[in-house]
Formats: sequence, C-alpha cells, structure tokens
Amino acid sequence: MSREGRFTLATVVFYGLLAAGCIVWDLLSDGVTLVWWQADTPVWLGLGAALALAVIVFSAISVRRFAWARNLADLLSEALGRPGMAHVVLLAAASSVGEELLFRGCMLQEWGLVVSSLLFGALHGFFLPRYFAWSLFALALGLVWGIMVLACGALVPVIVSHFLVNLVNLRLLGSHQREET
Repeated sequence: MSREGRFTLATVVFYGLLAAGCIVWDLLSDGVTLVWWQADTPVWLGLGAALALAVIVFSAISVRRFAWARNLADLLSEALGRPGMAHVVLLAAASSVGEELLFRGCMLQEWGLVVSSLLFGALHGFFLPRYFAWSLFALALGLVWGIMVLACGALVPVIVSHFLVNLVNLRLLGSHQREET
C-alpha cells in the first residue's frame, strides 16, 4: 500500500472511531442531541456552500500573496503527499463528518461556542508554531460553523461546508509545488 493509501486508511479509521464516539456521547448524554436536518436546512446548505467558496478563494489568494500562507501550504503539502482524487474525497468526507460531530455536534452543546472553537483551532496545530496560522484560521472557521449550527439547529450544512473546504483545499495541496528559492 502506498504512503498516501496508508495515510488515508489511518485517517478514515481515526475519524470513524471519533464519529462512533460522538454517537455514543449523544446516546449517553442528556445535554447532547445530534440533529442532522431541520425544515430550513436547504437554505443553510446554500449558505454553507457560499461560505466554503469564500474560504477556498481566500485560501488560494493567501497562498499567492502571503509568505506565511505559502509556507503553510508547503508544510501541509509535504505532509499530505500526492493523494489521488479518491483519497482526497475520503479524507475530506471522514474529517468533515468526524470533526463536525465532535466540535459542533457534541462539544458545542456541552461546552459552548468559544470552548468548542478554541479546541477546534488547537486540533489544527496550535501547539506547533509552524502551524499557528492554520490554527487561527481553524479557530475563525470553528466560530462561524458553530454560529451556523446554533442558528440553523442542524449539522448537515456545516458538514457539507467543511467537506467542500477540505475537498478543494486538499486537492490543491496535493498538487502544490514548493517554490524553489
């Protein structure tokens, strides 16, 4: 199995276990109820897709214009390797479902918007200085996605938004070429 294949398999297993843990959390907790769909979810799906597009455009512009974003893209691209499209789809789906179930599905209800968003940012490398910009970006997105869940009451719009961001950005990172200095 290729390096990318092993990475994808490990990621899917990790996020699958995380999602299962969240479902158990939902079943055992009086304070958590995972709600997937509400009557106005289609409207929020459109808003989530628009947010994803804005994030993707911001990411692409940042990599072209700012050294910190190029450095971050270099680091993430090196870690990711060159996965094929099937691997990218699996990575994007597993991470978006697993992370949204945990951070917006369970933690948001139990610990609130700020704590769940801070932990989401921390998961994205807060304690590693080279990933600090990614962590701040994840913190901001965590706040926005959390507000979306609080406003619409359902997880599907933020899962789809997160999936789209990860799908496009992982694909771009997989084709990213480190600039020679």
